[in-house]
Amino acid sequence: MFVQVIEARLADEAAVRRLAHQWDADVKPGATGFLGATAGMSADGTAIIFVRFVDEAAAVWNERRPEHTAWWNQVLAVFEEAPSVEASADIQLLLAGGSDDAEFVQVVRAPTPDRAKIDALMTPEAIAGVQRSRPDLIGSIRAWLADGSFVEAAYFTSESAAREAEQSDDYEDAEAAFAEAYGPMTFVDLHAPIFLSP
Repeated sequence: MFVQVIEARLADEAAVRRLAHQWDADVKPGATGFLGATAGMSADGTAIIFVRFVDEAAAVWNERRPEHTAWWNQVLAVFEEAPSVEASADIQLLLAGGSDDAEFVQVVRAPTPDRAKIDALMTPEAIAGVQRSRPDLIGSIRAWLADGSFVEAAYFTSESAAREAEQSDDYEDAEAAFAEAYGPMTFVDLHAPIFLSP
């Protein structure tokens, strides 16, 4: 899997939805290797588009299509600043991965001083513990970036269920080792996520 993460400031959430549906109608029909996309905007105006392809070659081929170029020019016109675009083929899935059934998506970023330590923590027992303590978590897609940090889209059954579960003692116990291994984490909450499917 190859993931692209587009992020920028935007004043109008309706524009994110319009652009997503326009890509779905005008660009997706000719796309190769498209696996899905998640998009949305947080309350502070941070817009994120999290796009998945089978591999980098498919993503690059799609970017060169005139339909995509025309769409991208519209993206640049509505964002308040030039968007950042990050990409990675170093992907880890947790539980079910991404899901169009999620009612709430949280995009998480963190530096990782010691990735090997984090990978070592991802034992079947630890994953089972997360699944027990977070029944609200459908799954997540984590993209490791060249600087050693990661950006992850986590998919939840609902925001209310996520807020309740993250306060539980069981979750704090299951998450403690991971929290110690990460650097400072930042979160972007997509309260009304948009999903595009192949």
